[in-house]
Amino acid sequence: MTQQLPNELKIQIIQHVDKKYMPVVLRVNSTFHEIGVPILYHTIVLNPFPFGSQLLGTATACLSTIIERPAAARAVHSMGVDLFDWSPYTHHSESDVGANKFFEAFRTALPKVVNLQKLEISNWGNTDIAPVAQFPRGCQFSTLKHYEGPPEMLDNIQSSVLRTLFIRSIEGNISTISSALLAAAQLSGHTLRALRVRCEVVEDDSESEEWDGLYRDIPSLFPNLRNLALESGH
Repeated sequence: MTQQLPNELKIQIIQHVDKKYMPVVLRVNSTFHEIGVPILYHTIVLNPFPFGSQLLGTATACLSTIIERPAAARAVHSMGVDLFDWSPYTHHSESDVGANKFFEAFRTALPKVVNLQKLEISNWGNTDIAPVAQFPRGCQFSTLKHYEGPPEMLDNIQSSVLRTLFIRSIEGNISTISSALLAAAQLSGHTLRALRVRCEVVEDDSESEEWDGLYRDIPSLFPNLRNLALESGH
């Protein structure tokens, strides 16, 4: 019966299926699998830590699928990773093992999502994460238009079509932010239209001066910028 349906109708049916039932849909037949994979993996949102190891394992399994299946990797256009409530994973060895597996899978999967257009990474600034959450290297995203996350990763993301950039720096290192902006300007200096930088902590007068200098340099780095917001937390 399903083979008699036109593909346009099959796409509409699959688009209305709850994602938790999508694995069943993909097993209907090869056509449903071919149509369903781009829909299932178009937008990936990972929030692995707040509710314990079950979601951590699910997030890692999702990344493993992206690593192992090129069709799934090519389907990803938007990815969000929220590391909120990381703290329980810095004190228990069993949890640390799971967290290490997650970050290793993330580092391996990210370079494979070659059609990525939007990447958002939240709460990566916690210094407790640093020993395991190393940043992926050499990610060439020819289609990435929106990035939100820590400044450190911008040195490793290569995109010449960035249009919106939101840098969040929890540690408040102005020099790191400056380096990130220079890296972005080298490839996307003329394409960027909106820039927002939030530095949670500006420690002293010298850093305030650096902050002012950063503000003055931005127009020359991004001459076609239309929206600019620099925010500091004290």
